[in-house]
Amino acid sequence: MKRNNKTTLAVKLLPLVAILALSHALCRAQDQPDVIFHNGYVLTVDTDQGDFTVAQAMALGGGKILAVGSNDDVLKLVKPETKKIDLAGKTVVPGFINTHIHPHRDAVINYTDLLPPEFRKYYRATGMMFEWQDKKLVLDEMKRIVAESDPKLDWIVISGRPMIGGGSLGPTVLVNAPVPGMSGGRGILFHDIPKLGITQADLDRVSPDKPLLISLATGGLMNSKALETARKRLPGRQQISVGTIINEVFPKPPAEALARLFERQLGEEVARLGYTTVSTTLAENEIVAMGVLDKTGRMPVRLAFAQEPRSVPLSEFDRMAQHLKEVQEKYNSDMLWMSGVTGVPLDGSPDSGEICASYSRLPGLTKNYYFDQADCYDWNQPNDGRLEFLRRLNRLGFRFSNMHSYGDLALEQALTFYKTLDKDKPLKGRRFAFDHTQLLNPRVVEMAREFGVMWSVSPIMLAGHRTQYVWGVFGKEKVDRWVAPVRALVEAGLKVSYEAEFTGANPMVGLQMLVTRTDAAGVPRGPSQAVDRRTALRIMTRWGAEYVLREDRIGSLEKGKYADLLVLDRNPLDPALPADELTGIKILMTMVGGKVVYKAADFLPL
Repeated sequence: MKRNNKTTLAVKLLPLVAILALSHALCRAQDQPDVIFHNGYVLTVDTDQGDFTVAQAMALGGGKILAVGSNDDVLKLVKPETKKIDLAGKTVVPGFINTHIHPHRDAVINYTDLLPPEFRKYYRATGMMFEWQDKKLVLDEMKRIVAESDPKLDWIVISGRPMIGGGSLGPTVLVNAPVPGMSGGRGILFHDIPKLGITQADLDRVSPDKPLLISLATGGLMNSKALETARKRLPGRQQISVGTIINEVFPKPPAEALARLFERQLGEEVARLGYTTVSTTLAENEIVAMGVLDKTGRMPVRLAFAQEPRSVPLSEFDRMAQHLKEVQEKYNSDMLWMSGVTGVPLDGSPDSGEICASYSRLPGLTKNYYFDQADCYDWNQPNDGRLEFLRRLNRLGFRFSNMHSYGDLALEQALTFYKTLDKDKPLKGRRFAFDHTQLLNPRVVEMAREFGVMWSVSPIMLAGHRTQYVWGVFGKEKVDRWVAPVRALVEAGLKVSYEAEFTGANPMVGLQMLVTRTDAAGVPRGPSQAVDRRTALRIMTRWGAEYVLREDRIGSLEKGKYADLLVLDRNPLDPALPADELTGIKILMTMVGGKVVYKAADFLPL
């Protein structure tokens, strides 16, 4: 029997027709609003300068923004299944973007109990204070710590940084040094060990039988027992540092175990604060753990990360560069992506006394242990493998971001080095970025304009001890204009993003500090660098999206972008709301991709 050609063609077309019908149905579903907010203030932050659109209503569907406009226009889109939320005068803003925070580190501190029992080896002891002018007193204090430590401990670590130790090595103790003061007892500073002449032999007398590490931000010291134990675990390794032991000898929890901690931190702490996207640096095992969350659909908020390439010989550069490319390709979703690589740390921090600054100290402080120019990284070292590493990474097109910086001279020297990079591959438009932006000078701002460098600034830090240190060493009048000079950067045409490094830092405090530059006690903190409220919101949203290379998808409330947003109880642009009351604004709800990831108990609509 001969088959009709028309019938045969129709049969063949049936699968295509079904696919087209399904596609059409999906498109209709995505175009139909799931949620409509109305009768409120929708601050879109849809411009880089001047005013931005303030609407009454907004429609969301398929995780994205479908429409923004007046109540009448948006409510016309209502379907039977649409959830309508009457804002009753409340305000919607884009989700805040925090471009320097450590949720992975905070997770270890806050949720250690979620680790498998064999990895619950994290201990903290507060109140460790040393009088660092006397070597004998320091060593006596260390002896006391060792003598009073748990006999089951196999390692003892004196440090100001959290870490996990344990596993087959047994428990590890972390003695958490408090923030150093300007006088009297304080925590460990980078220069204290060499200045006091503390040696490995001294640590051997302090702890002859157990491995002992003195872990500092940029180095440290170990006793012979620690070195001996590490060599057994790393046979053939020529150089073993404190960092090597922490990163390679201390065992790491499995990815899924870490993922549970990260999920809690991101969902219960980060989302509550209104951060819908965060940026940080991650180590290899932390990237894998975040990848577990992403692959299983458990990322509460978006996360951009910079990876710090492991220190390897230049002969292994090609292998390392290939690995970085593979990481960049593997982790590249809308919830988790690599936004850059970090290089050498430009200097230390006020907490460790390591700031590379050009400003002269106040009289009487010439021998102060803080902010010695010896803390500057030597960018002119001949045959410096790390600098050659950066040159090669730049030639391959990698972006340098999340670069830790505090002092103006450190930035000046780094930007001078960037001039050499620019000759190999132009930097303009690639958004190289520095974080913290504690202390600048006019030359730094001018040099940054040449390359379009972005700046991550911590306004909350302005009200803290680090600014006090800078004032105390250099003088308030001298540096006041150049401590986190947000206005100077913006007026120079540079983009600034917002960071709040510490757990629990209320972003509304940061918003108010950007606008007032006055702390809670009424003390001015660089008042000439205050910005208007619209600029402050851009810093916390729109420009943060540029920092993490996702401005086409997040950072403002515009049609087609992801529905990352906050509902606030008050309008930060309301002229009737005094600037010194912005900290009182409450976050009622946080949405990421149209999904509620936080809701205040007293916010009833959802």
